Amino acid sequence: MAQAIAYLNDVKPYKTSWRVQVRVLHSWKTYTTAFGDTFDMVFADVHGTKIHASVKKDCMNRFEKYMVPGEWKDIQHFGLVYAVGQFRPTSHRYKMNFLAQTIVTRIDPLSDDHYLSLTTFKDVKTTGLNANILIDIVGQVVNVGEMETIDVNSKPTKKISFQLRDEL
Repeated sequence: MAQAIAYLNDVKPYKTSWRVQVRVLHSWKTYTTAFGDTFDMVFADVHGTKIHASVKKDCMNRFEKYMVPGEWKDIQHFGLVYAVGQFRPTSHRYKMNFLAQTIVTRIDPLSDDHYLSLTTFKDVKTTGLNANILIDIVGQVVNVGEMETIDVNSKPTKKISFQLRDEL
């Protein structure tokens, strides 16, 4: 019998037998001293709910090549933990962790939506946005600084500063 499909708003960490259908919005590799190398992604379901997902180094080769931004996936058997820390890519309460038994299957698109949740410049300046959660914003680049190399967790990291202008 096929596992029922859940929406991202409904998943909870009390089990690992969830099945979701999501669009891969973005992916990147990260290194931290706590977790080592990870492959991270942002997914969205048809309702526009987004979740951060992570694959640890031992499973990266198995999943990385299949997580193409823009594609839709059916994902089964994964873990969920509370999403904490700085620079969280979504506001979802949980973060999805791929397990050795996680199954990923490509599916036909369920929507053409890009699932951007644009934040206005006014909201950035005046509201109490959570400084730990990343946001989507669009603006015109009016100034670009020099490439800098800074030390992050004892590792040289490149940084560039830029200035954006909104439509006003």
